[in-house]
Amino acid sequence: VNRLPRPKFLALLKYARRFITNSSSGIYEAPYFGTKVIMIGKRNADRKAIKFKLGASDAIVELLDNIQIDDKLIRKK
Repeated sequence: VNRLPRPKFLALLKYARRFITNSSSGIYEAPYFGTKVIMIGKRNADRKAIKFKLGASDAIVELLDNIQIDDKLIRKK
């Protein structure tokens, strides 16, 4: 089986207008690049694409905003 090396595959995926696939790369890699995906077949029918936020600082801020703080745990004894 001839396969593209991963760096070449990701480069093609990054610059593609559309990606027609039945592969999980349409769920994981393509959304990262903002490439439109057309899923064919039933293989991944129940799976949803991942939503990416570019920039780690956005993810950290969201995580910290959603932390439930219990005042009993942070009081100095």
